[in-house]
Amino acid sequence: MSFKHLTVGCLHLYDRELRSTKKMVENSRVILDELYKHLLENEDIILLNINGDIQHKTPIDKHQRKEVAYWRKMFRQIGELMQSRFKQFKGYSLAGASDELKKDFKDGKVYPIFTTKGNHDIDNDLGHTFFDDLEEEGLIINVRGLLVRTETERTYFSYRDYDTKNRKIPNFKNKTNVIGIEHNNILHDESSLWNVPGAEDKFLKAEDVVPNTDVVIMHHVHEKVDPLYVETAEKSHVLWQPGAIGRTSLIDEAKRDVGYGAVMEFNKIDRFKTVEFDLIPYMEYFTYKKMMDKKKYKNEFENFDLKMGEYERISTNYVDDINSFEDIEDDVKEYAIKVMDGIESNRDK
Repeated sequence: MSFKHLTVGCLHLYDRELRSTKKMVENSRVILDELYKHLLENEDIILLNINGDIQHKTPIDKHQRKEVAYWRKMFRQIGELMQSRFKQFKGYSLAGASDELKKDFKDGKVYPIFTTKGNHDIDNDLGHTFFDDLEEEGLIINVRGLLVRTETERTYFSYRDYDTKNRKIPNFKNKTNVIGIEHNNILHDESSLWNVPGAEDKFLKAEDVVPNTDVVIMHHVHEKVDPLYVETAEKSHVLWQPGAIGRTSLIDEAKRDVGYGAVMEFNKIDRFKTVEFDLIPYMEYFTYKKMMDKKKYKNEFENFDLKMGEYERISTNYVDDINSFEDIEDDVKEYAIKVMDGIESNRDK
């Protein structure tokens, strides 16, 4: 039996509804249930990567504490399942981990659910997030790298969190396949990010991300794009944007009844398989009534204009975005921030 690794990203577990959803809380359970079910049915998957954005926002709804407890329960079940498979392989090593973490991992106190930290796993207001809970409880592990030896093959996974610029990959004496797990904005030939003004100055470029790797699996952008070949002076690399599981806004990309995952065999870096996870159908998941209310609310501010042309906000921090605008009076910026605060407040109701 050939052994495989599965990478999923952008779960966006949430204990509240978005303004455009009516079953996001329920669907958060479905995501974890379907992931566990897929792993149970596919015994050849010995390694699980979750590539960022485990949470949508830090859960704080006191009426939904049962949901968050269920998430923890499922992470424990998934962790125990993956541990029963991963511990069969003695040939592994962790990079960027403390001695204490290495010992706890070896002793089975930390589960082999390997992660990157996405932008939604960071909370500048509350600080400590659900991602941090999982990490402290040993239900996930966040390290710089993982080397796995299976039969005659060696595979190194290089993990890079959101907004991390450096990637340190060891110099291997023996042939080693290198898989980059990346949660970042990356410009490539088919990227939707080209629509953002000044994209080349704002985002990482594919040719700068792939060096020293064979394959880079990227999340953060939700659209599904088939594997692309990226040429450098070194060699030909592959950049794969497999698509998200979570759905966070009623746009064309999110009008789907499935979430996506990326499966590869350890010894075959030129074979790429997309797996699908059944979700609550999008016609049941989204609410068009809330979207109409949102449109009505938006119309209340239709005459508000910063007189700066079109601007597509990619950052999750609109305060920084607005304050960065040039040639705009401070009192106008303050008003714009108040407007956005009102929109964000209504969105989470």
